[in-house]
Amino acid sequence: MELDFEKLGQKLTVLSYGAGQDSTAILVRIIHDEVFRRSYVVGKLIVVFADTKNEHAHTYGYVSYIQMLCRSYKIPFFKVDPEEYATGKWKGGLLGFYEKNKAVGSKAFPKTCTDNLKIRPIYKFLEDYIHKQFNTKTYGKKKAFYEYFYKYGKIRVLIGIAAGEEKRASDEPTGMKWFDQCIEKIYPLIE
Repeated sequence: MELDFEKLGQKLTVLSYGAGQDSTAILVRIIHDEVFRRSYVVGKLIVVFADTKNEHAHTYGYVSYIQMLCRSYKIPFFKVDPEEYATGKWKGGLLGFYEKNKAVGSKAFPKTCTDNLKIRPIYKFLEDYIHKQFNTKTYGKKKAFYEYFYKYGKIRVLIGIAAGEEKRASDEPTGMKWFDQCIEKIYPLIE
């Protein structure tokens, strides 16, 4: 069975792929469950994985397998490189950050790595992607997001958080005007 996710529509759905069981479950259901797919994918689907440059070897092997799976179903898969999309001292990845700062990881700052090596790089990549794919006239400082929003509506971002982990999911305003206006976070496994 071959699905064609290279739709010509201007709506965009993004699967934020973390290479874990939850985001993989969403991808598999999108591919194999038509009702699920129609419920969560509007327009073109892309899968985005933010590389920390310090994943386990078997994780990279699994990501390669998922890239091949996506390719077989014509789902664009993007591996976001911190050298290009992270900022400041985070550009070298997780261990590079620790080495530059003579620091170690700590539970005292549990979201620091996630924010700087996954969330921010994904949205920086998405602004580039929107600018190139949807030919926005504006770019930088989140202007491409606004232009896309005014033309096509919010970008749907599917996030892999499982039922029972609702505390991790948030629909509260982030305080970032561009994000709150232009991004629709969706948690399919909780729903």
